[in-house]
Amino acid sequence: MTVDPPWAEIHRLRIAAGDWFSESDRDRLAPAIVVNQAFLDRLGGADVVTHPTVRMPSTPGVTAVVIGQYVSSEYDTDPMFYQLANSVATASVTPGADDGNQRTFEVWIPEHGAKALANRIASDAERAVGGDVSVDAGRMDAAGSVDGDPLGAMRYVIAGVAVLVLVLGGLGLLNVSLVSVRQRIREIGIRRGVGASAGRIFVAVLLENVLGTAVAGGIGVMIGAAVLGNDTVRGLITSGVEVGGAPFPLEAALIGVGSAVFVGALAGFLPAVLAVRVKVIDAIRY
Repeated sequence: MTVDPPWAEIHRLRIAAGDWFSESDRDRLAPAIVVNQAFLDRLGGADVVTHPTVRMPSTPGVTAVVIGQYVSSEYDTDPMFYQLANSVATASVTPGADDGNQRTFEVWIPEHGAKALANRIASDAERAVGGDVSVDAGRMDAAGSVDGDPLGAMRYVIAGVAVLVLVLGGLGLLNVSLVSVRQRIREIGIRRGVGASAGRIFVAVLLENVLGTAVAGGIGVMIGAAVLGNDTVRGLITSGVEVGGAPFPLEAALIGVGSAVFVGALAGFLPAVLAVRVKVIDAIRY
């Protein structure tokens, strides 16, 4: 496959050994290629560090140099390599428009107005190429084949389960907080007797719940990120398809911690109000 350097970023391609292409590689007299593990196995298990060479199958007399190996799944058993487009070494063997080959040009575009922009790109490219060449443009993500959000139903189901878990967890935390405040009535009365204001008592009881749920939410986010970052788990979810090293989404982390803090604040509000209403004399006699 002939590509440009940004191709790896668009497709989240990860490099296992060596390097990916840079613009300076276009000036190589011997074309640089990036291969998969199956390609190296065909070369007798060659190491990328030694920069093995191979004769290009479609261009007799041209010897390519392996500069890197990309991460491939266990199901990727066929030899595969990438080479740079518009390089010095391949300038004389660029496929023509009439040789039956297809070329693909990929760009990142805003989600808003994607269909209109795709049609505009197709018409402009077809007019620029001319002749009998036909140009088709379309989205390559899931939203390009279905209307609306392709994961919308799943998002609603997961959101419903998450809300149910948060409600049940909040009720449990509320019961624990109420019992804790009742057992600490003497402590609250002593603090009020030595000058603690109602506001301080309220904030102290409320922050106990907020801080606890914030820590729990942070730990939950870290566990989730660690689990989803595991190669075995990622392979089970994607059925062995290599999806690249996509990071844990920041939005999900913020929603997770924020939801935990919100539940802690709700569960701690009623116990904090009850703690403020405790009378000093009754608390000391308790």
